[in-house]
Amino acid sequence: MRRLIIVANVSKEHIRKFHIPFILRMREEGWQVDVACRMDAPIPECDHAYDLPCNRNPFRGGLYKSIILLRKIIKENQYNAVICNTITGSIVARLAAEPFRKKGLKVLYVNHGLHFFKGASISRWIMGYPIEKALAPLTDVMITINSSDYHMAKKYLKTGAIEKIHGIGVNLDRFRSCKVTTADKERLRNLFGIGTQDLVLTYVAEINDNKNQAMLIEAFSIVRQAIPNAKLLLIGPEHDGGSLRSFALTCGLSEGVFFLGWRDDVPKLLKISDIYVASSKSEGLGINLIEAMACGLPVVASKNRGHEEVICNGKNGFLVELGDFEKMAAYILQIAGDSDLKRSITQQAQRDIEKFDINYVLNEIRQILCAYI
Repeated sequence: MRRLIIVANVSKEHIRKFHIPFILRMREEGWQVDVACRMDAPIPECDHAYDLPCNRNPFRGGLYKSIILLRKIIKENQYNAVICNTITGSIVARLAAEPFRKKGLKVLYVNHGLHFFKGASISRWIMGYPIEKALAPLTDVMITINSSDYHMAKKYLKTGAIEKIHGIGVNLDRFRSCKVTTADKERLRNLFGIGTQDLVLTYVAEINDNKNQAMLIEAFSIVRQAIPNAKLLLIGPEHDGGSLRSFALTCGLSEGVFFLGWRDDVPKLLKISDIYVASSKSEGLGINLIEAMACGLPVVASKNRGHEEVICNGKNGFLVELGDFEKMAAYILQIAGDSDLKRSITQQAQRDIEKFDINYVLNEIRQILCAYI
């Protein structure tokens, strides 16, 4: 039996969020699939789960103990491959696996977004580049999820091989198959005090500086002047100490902006929306854009490497320069007032997102794994 172990920082916000379909697929094909990370949530889908004392931030302790423990786990199980993710997971895995590579163990590193990239701050380069540079020789295959990172890795990192896949896979059927009738839409909107004729804009992301929701508030302020019954739904946990709520109040938008927190019914909330908006400064890939497009929503988003991987400006959505809230508002109003435009870009989007489907991406990862082992 061939064996692999997936290493990351935490289970709840990473393994459970991204890797369960891959675990199930590889086990169906006869692989033993184990997981090693901080077990803040159970992973019954894998064969064995190992709890590592590491943190999401590699500099907050537990790194050395995690390396020693993982090295012992690798020695006992004689894996064919280690697949590592996240900064912490990649540091622990690559250092732990090094003594076993000469015996045939392959180390595959799935990078969900380089910290150093064109336009990144000096601090991100200082933090990210030295780590990746030092650990690149300990990597047999580096797997990137966008074109920008692929070319940066090719230019700056000396790994055994560098490959590119179309993200980590999105279950498009989950969003496409979510059916919301006219009556359901009216009922769900009524729960939030939203009228059936209101224009609803939605963004699904935790509230923090990188997701940059303040740009949306400024754009929405302009939209409300033209469409007084417009609403903005912000779905995601708040990690800003309430500063965005205060900013919305300052802009006189207390009745138009809805802070919904963490939700389990995102597909339904997308189905009752009219336009999807996204304002983040940096993304490895615009997964939330893909999900919204699968629900049939037109997208207006800030320009970054992850969003550019998904959106072809003017064809399947719209991109604006970071901070250009006036242009964002203009695109929103243009879509709201032109049903033919909305129809054309959403139809094109449905065709363009097929390559991000979970089954397509799982086949990409599987082919890479089998090619190097």
